[in-house]
Amino acid sequence: MHDHQAWRELIVERCGLELGETRRNFLARRLWQRMSQLEILTFGSYLERVQRDAGEWRELQELLINRETSFFRHQPSFDALRSLLPKMLQARAGSRRGTEPLRLDLWSAGCSNGQEPYSMAMCALDAVAAGQITARVRVTGGDLSQLALAKLRAGRYTERQLADVP
Repeated sequence: MHDHQAWRELIVERCGLELGETRRNFLARRLWQRMSQLEILTFGSYLERVQRDAGEWRELQELLINRETSFFRHQPSFDALRSLLPKMLQARAGSRRGTEPLRLDLWSAGCSNGQEPYSMAMCALDAVAAGQITARVRVTGGDLSQLALAKLRAGRYTERQLADVP
């Protein structure tokens, strides 16, 4: 078996991604997938390559990242956001001075190709409109995957991906 602990330590050190013991098989499959493409026969040889080759590290990292995404994914989180935002906006609007628009900055971490941050933006804009507040809303999406971030920036989705968007 591959040196699971050495791989886990490298992955945590390089990108903060925790692949615990329960993810052992997932990690082995991803490593083997990449090793097969490169015709590398041992986990140790591949570990050495990843440690010295930044480009190979980026290739492996793309294989390790979860790309599960959808608009309004994890409904309890969006229910909480819809509950919290109006209260937060009203409190902040009441304490501001002048006619300067209220600024609302939100962050979506691990956002894959962008459906989560766009969903957050929709929730925020709905709350702003419902509260009749003048506000500037900015949602920042972040992800370890450069490929995912490119998709996020493009903001292009299929009809199927948009099917459940209210």
